Amino acid sequence: MNALESVNLGSDSIGAVPVDDLQTQLDAVAAGPNWGVDAVDALLRHGDALGCSDLHVACLRDRLVVRGRLHGSLFPLASIAGDQRDLIISRLKILARLPAFQKSEPQDGRLEFTPVVGAARLLRVSFLPTIHGENVVIRFPQDEESQALSLDGLGMSPETFEAVRDLLHRQEGTVLLTGPSSSGKTTTMYAMLRWLNQHHGDRMNILTIEDPVERDLGFAGQVQVNTAQGLTFERALRSALRQDPNVLMLGEIRDTETARVTMQAGMSGHLVISTLHAGRASLVFSRLLSMGIEPYLVASAISGAIAQRLARAICKACASGRDSSPSRPQSSASGRDGSPSRPQSPNRPHAVCSECAGAGCAGRIGLFECCRVTETLRELILASAAPGRVAEEAARSQTASLRDEAARCVTSGLIARSEMEFIFAGEEEPA
Repeated sequence: MNALESVNLGSDSIGAVPVDDLQTQLDAVAAGPNWGVDAVDALLRHGDALGCSDLHVACLRDRLVVRGRLHGSLFPLASIAGDQRDLIISRLKILARLPAFQKSEPQDGRLEFTPVVGAARLLRVSFLPTIHGENVVIRFPQDEESQALSLDGLGMSPETFEAVRDLLHRQEGTVLLTGPSSSGKTTTMYAMLRWLNQHHGDRMNILTIEDPVERDLGFAGQVQVNTAQGLTFERALRSALRQDPNVLMLGEIRDTETARVTMQAGMSGHLVISTLHAGRASLVFSRLLSMGIEPYLVASAISGAIAQRLARAICKACASGRDSSPSRPQSSASGRDGSPSRPQSPNRPHAVCSECAGAGCAGRIGLFECCRVTETLRELILASAAPGRVAEEAARSQTASLRDEAARCVTSGLIARSEMEFIFAGEEEPA
């Protein structure tokens, strides 16, 4: 009996790399004696060939659903009958060297994967118990060369690029980045560090504190946080400050004490780069004040704030109607996997395009806004002005807003208007 349900999704090729529909691959190995091993191998190779950043393997009531994240959006790839899902989960745990019998607690590990072309690499894998079984997310490390972006290659407008470069030229103070999860903040911070190394590398001691270390930069001392061993963000940061650094990159400000130490480091002659959840650049200052950071620290330590989003670029082949295979139905975003309905992702083609694998987009474009601290803004923070007044002055001193940048990309034909609406859905437009 075929244990796999049919899903009408897939692509015949991606660029020059032939990629069979994942469901077809799973159907082909379903009757084999090593179905679990062959199925996991097919999952990993398909996710890698598609260029997915993540593979999601979710246990629902009666089946296991496989989805891939491509250009920031999830797309269904296959569905597996419930009586076979334990084989998939167990095989992934064996590859990650985790106890397969442990099903009641979250587990994290790494597994070695050898693609058809290229060297073996480690994939991060996370297991989370749910009421129907364990959900798994597999993170594919992106190609080092393609991700090694320069600061001027991120897509910033000339005005924003100049503002960011001026903040780095100061070589002191705290620069905070904000934006939703998976909006490219770490990539931007790495690009900033590369710019500093390129221009001042011989005279700079650059240290990073990350959880996890996303990429070996090759020119910086990178510290991996290990909470289980007592190496927390705060402890690592305090120790790093005794290493005579010129530049410190902190992966994320997660609590008040880490924020306070970060501010103090920015006041003491170091250039500190980190991230904070605030939504917009103009809201970073109010966010810190609401965390209990003293106004004098916020006013004196922060030199600027950067907010960013990622927008999916229009696939020119889909937009022009060329290079598409005959129409093949696509699964809806709220169909087979039972997930709640949400605004339909833009740029979805009606036919499977061989250039974008049916995603409807060709890569992503960064949207940025940068706020530099002015004397007026500093005085308002010191005077403990109302949060709205602080945000208003911060917005007045920043470069073009994220919405303005998105509108510019729409006008230029780089992104769809529906993509802009999708990115800012539910957000109030700044006054």
